[in-house]
Amino acid sequence: MDKTSENKSILSRLEFLVQNGKQILIDYPLKDLLEKQLRSIDDIQWLQSGGRNIEDDKADFKKAIHRILDQGEIFMGIKNLLDKVPNPFDESQIHHSQNIMSSLFDNMNNIIEDTDDKMNLIFIEHDIDPEAYATGYQDDNFQYKRLSGEEYLKFDFSKLCFEGDEPLDYNSYLDPFIKFEEELGEDLVDEINDLLHVAYLEEIKKLFLLNGFISMHQALNNLGSDLRQRTHGLADDVFFFVNEHDCEQLNLFVL
Repeated sequence: MDKTSENKSILSRLEFLVQNGKQILIDYPLKDLLEKQLRSIDDIQWLQSGGRNIEDDKADFKKAIHRILDQGEIFMGIKNLLDKVPNPFDESQIHHSQNIMSSLFDNMNNIIEDTDDKMNLIFIEHDIDPEAYATGYQDDNFQYKRLSGEEYLKFDFSKLCFEGDEPLDYNSYLDPFIKFEEELGEDLVDEINDLLHVAYLEEIKKLFLLNGFISMHQALNNLGSDLRQRTHGLADDVFFFVNEHDCEQLNLFVL
């Protein structure tokens, strides 16, 4: 495998996902989506449930949408938040990502003893909190593929070589989003999601995470050869993937 060429393709894919995701949020702003939902309420077939009055439910739904539409600061806040998606090649972002990668490899060396294992798959997985944990596997029959971000990777997970016990700090990537979500408050975030039947703000969070993944990719590109030399138990080709817990994976780097 030509790793240089493959890593360029991986980076291009990550950059496309950021640009495309941001453009979708610009083209379909929250205000427009709420107004569209408001216009469609009377056209939706509402099912009778528990003796509730459907017309009352519709009126409550409309009031909830109007209540959010009247809060113009929410929409300005989202616009400002999208402007805060950082440059992933910013020196501070790269520096933070290099620290993350160094701590990951240090954690490997602390856990993995001298071994004949040849780990070739490393997954960096995050959950709700702004941190991630890594796991590593050896799959001698692994067939590499470039993922779309909408599919699960097929691999043999029977041979676990490494299970990280040190969190990888994602706060630097997510800080502007976390602050904005805290300002809105959990109740308002849930109400917006319920009214749209989609986790709208999560799509913004994905932008910040994808940007972080680009920085992590660049960090591995900068430090990869040095990290490999001081780490035992690695195969000739090591494939890095990132994902949210129990969600589809994305290619991050080939070391």
